[in-house]
Amino acid sequence: MNKTPDQVRESLNRLEAGLERPSAVPVPDPLTTKRGLSVVGRYAFDNENVPLNTRRIAARCLNNIIVLAQPMRQVFVDEGYPQKVVARLKNGEPDDELACGNLLLFSSVQTTLDLSPSFENDGLAELINNNLARHAKSESPLTDDPAQPCVASLKLMSTLAVSYEAQAHLFIPSVQSVFDLLDKVTIPTPPMQLPVSLLVGCLASVPFHDKSRKGVSFPKANVGKLIDVVDASLRSYAGKAGEMNLLTPMVALHRVAQAADLESDTIKQLKERLLPSEEDRKEVLGRGQTLPHRLLRFGVNSTSPELRDPTLSLLFELSNKDPREFIRNVGFGNAIGYLTTKGINVSQEDMAAGGGDVTDTRPINPITGQRMDMEAEVDLPEMTDEEKEREAERLFVLFERLRATGVVNVENPAARAASMPSVEEVESSDDEKK
Repeated sequence: MNKTPDQVRESLNRLEAGLERPSAVPVPDPLTTKRGLSVVGRYAFDNENVPLNTRRIAARCLNNIIVLAQPMRQVFVDEGYPQKVVARLKNGEPDDELACGNLLLFSSVQTTLDLSPSFENDGLAELINNNLARHAKSESPLTDDPAQPCVASLKLMSTLAVSYEAQAHLFIPSVQSVFDLLDKVTIPTPPMQLPVSLLVGCLASVPFHDKSRKGVSFPKANVGKLIDVVDASLRSYAGKAGEMNLLTPMVALHRVAQAADLESDTIKQLKERLLPSEEDRKEVLGRGQTLPHRLLRFGVNSTSPELRDPTLSLLFELSNKDPREFIRNVGFGNAIGYLTTKGINVSQEDMAAGGGDVTDTRPINPITGQRMDMEAEVDLPEMTDEEKEREAERLFVLFERLRATGVVNVENPAARAASMPSVEEVESSDDEKK
């Protein structure tokens, strides 16, 4: 006996409700078979005569099945449903966006699904870009509810941008949409939770930092909001168990610095907020509580190379990738580890430049980055001859080790003095006196 459309819809509603209950795990056996999946899939995608509302309920049931029963994801792929999902996405309806976005997301994990043809033939990236552009125009900000159509599109874009590197650049048009969405939300405490974590993760996933794009700049409010996220993340996570939460904000901000033109307002804004000011230099750089101090301290002291690299690379980028300027901005003591790791040679002139006149009024200590007029006076007793000799030996060894590395081009002053020709006074002969 064939069921009426109302009976089909009622059955699917009961199925959806059952799958959403925790007690439904594992999925009932009939649904974990190719035939069971095909029955639900027929109502979701294979019969255009099925009412639209019923098709959407069936699509949500399919989503719950492949979420709860992981082996069914490959069956879903083998039966060709991802291509039908992409076709459904083309209608641009939010009700379809949520279910279809999640279906593509979960069917692309631990399966043989290859969406490359969908990028080329169906404009998959453009479909996602259009959906995000529509959400960006909405006055309503994103919330922490994971069951939002926009959240599904953001997750899908982030996943595909990482999984399909050759096509990731196709999502660059969505970068501004993501910034606009981020601008509307309130930064929670701690900050890296929905929706902020997802939006920042998208910025870290999409390769919009390609320098071949000319004239790139970003609205001041957008950049300011991302800096605020980094600031809040440093306060919440630096030096704590959740420190890895700082990775995506740092990568995202670094990409902004890489993407923007050197003379753009974006770079000026980043330098103003992230590089030490004259006021910051009243203290040894990295020891204060302002954002530049905390950012530098985190980049130097973090035990994770994955976190140190994007943080110090951001500051190096804002120093025009110039070792001398980098040393001047953060101090030789903070810069040398990063420069050595990157194999960047540092000359004596570069080291000396660290003590240059950053403010055009006051010299700074090239090692610590602190203004010399703000350094604490240290009252030390006079060294004995024995102490002076030990210190000279220690410095001799230190200079020899630095020279041997080939990274820092310094000359041992003791060796230099020994190699210089000596001048000996000789008495004039009688003939010369004449």
